[in-house]
Amino acid sequence: SWQTPRFPPATNRTNLRRTVEGGVWRIPLEVQQRAMGIDWMPLRSLSGTLHVAPGHCTLSHAAAQVATGGSLELQAGQVRWDAPGLDAEFSGAARGLSFTPELIAALPESVRALLKRLAVRGGFDALNAKVHLQGESPYRWLIEGQFPLRDVGLRIGLELTELRGQLAGAFNLGANGD
Repeated sequence: SWQTPRFPPATNRTNLRRTVEGGVWRIPLEVQQRAMGIDWMPLRSLSGTLHVAPGHCTLSHAAAQVATGGSLELQAGQVRWDAPGLDAEFSGAARGLSFTPELIAALPESVRALLKRLAVRGGFDALNAKVHLQGESPYRWLIEGQFPLRDVGLRIGLELTELRGQLAGAFNLGANGD
């Protein structure tokens, strides 16, 4: 039997009004963003292929332009909701993003606190990125990839500016930010 996907967190759930034209759901971009919990990121030109089946959906070849500059590319993604909570895996890249207050506010609490404490600013990319979310909100996060930095500034006892380089590796955040 078909199930209704649960878009987390509960505050972002919305009843989607849709028009079916030739088997394609036409859902306004801002409603999609709100339902996915990414309404903090102003996207344009969102495209991709979504296949929905009982208990899961897959997303492939998705791309979007970020209105403030930059782009997102998703090679593959899968979301399962047939067990308690969410199990989602995505792989792709992001280019030309910036450490904006909106982006920082959308991150898990422990990462948000660290970035605020370091007063991070500047630009970055996420290459060969893999993101895995599990559980109920707040989620367990596993993120890995390469993260080139452009003109990044931060404060670690002294003020550093115009940093360029690359961070590579993985981090795992527990559901409670541990």
